[in-house]
Amino acid sequence: MNWHIRWGIRRDLKDMAMLDGTLFAEPWTEEKFVETLRQRNHISMVAESIIDDGFIDGFMVYELNKHSIRVVNYAVFPDVHREGLGTQMLDKLWGKLHWKRRRHLDFQPRRLKCGLSSRAISFFEKHEFSYLADRGVLRRSLGRVPISIPFDTNQLLEAFYGTPEATVRAFEQLLARQTARDVEMSARNNLNHMLSNGPIDPIPGGITRETIQQAMDIMRTR
Repeated sequence: MNWHIRWGIRRDLKDMAMLDGTLFAEPWTEEKFVETLRQRNHISMVAESIIDDGFIDGFMVYELNKHSIRVVNYAVFPDVHREGLGTQMLDKLWGKLHWKRRRHLDFQPRRLKCGLSSRAISFFEKHEFSYLADRGVLRRSLGRVPISIPFDTNQLLEAFYGTPEATVRAFEQLLARQTARDVEMSARNNLNHMLSNGPIDPIPGGITRETIQQAMDIMRTR
């Protein structure tokens, strides 16, 4: 392991705010971190690099509830994505659950900057979270059979991308960049969902209902 995960302290807030601004469309300020951490049962932890002079490569802010841990902010520095830090941090939280008390680990999705949302969705799918649309959270629970993220609905992606328009643009980018079968299947399910739920208004950049239908036709010929 290249990181030491420890409790967050006041001097970490500047680095946490900087990292937050790197990832999120509506970043938290240092004042927002302070305001949140002053609330009851809110805790922060940071992932400190062992090989890079204590650089803060990740952090998490979470709330301890009676039956769950609710993560309100969670970030990993882009340069170390897919190197195991997100999983190490997740394991730290998972180890705090107990079947007699807190059984649920909930994540509150936030709008990410362009190009990062697909990574976040892949991460949570890999770790067998499900999306609870009525609560607006990603959840994994002790003692239950994991449920895959439901890719046949666009609600989860809207939670990350922020708007239906941004979601459509993201699908266009996925179709243009990737051809892996799992991406094709998830895109097909989402496009079908959009086509079966009423018209899609024209979007700046020429992306329309017809554009999506053309993408579906291309996929059918593969």
